[in-house]
Amino acid sequence: MSSKYTIKQIFTDNGAIYNFIKDYEKKNGRLREDIYLTIAKILSCKNIVRGFLKYECSNKQCTHSKRVFFTCKSKSCSSCGKKATEDWINKQIEILPEAIWQHITFTMPGIFGGKPEYKKQHKIFVLVELRINLQAMVTYRFHKCAMAMPR
Repeated sequence: MSSKYTIKQIFTDNGAIYNFIKDYEKKNGRLREDIYLTIAKILSCKNIVRGFLKYECSNKQCTHSKRVFFTCKSKSCSSCGKKATEDWINKQIEILPEAIWQHITFTMPGIFGGKPEYKKQHKIFVLVELRINLQAMVTYRFHKCAMAMPR
């Protein structure tokens, strides 16, 4: 067994995904169709049902052959998603200008967690205020970095 534990292995370990789906559907109803499709893709990844390419030695006396199974190409799959992410990063590097980049992550406050005690108008007001403050912060940071860059 591989030292890496893949999503596919987690799904298939003791029928975990089937048990999850059964329990979920009892409590909440059917999952979205795209979730079923993603699960099916992951479970069929590198499986004979997807097909394969067969490579054989050109020497007629050699009996060695190798089958390379097709992948699911799902971004949710442990093996396919990593490749898709790397491809996306390389594409972004080609598109974006050469510059010093900083990564900023904005998280939403708990107020947007669907708490019933907050009225819709209050949530909209907070979102507008949040957008204005974030815009001011990003603009300030951009100008500060632009002034610091050598000319």
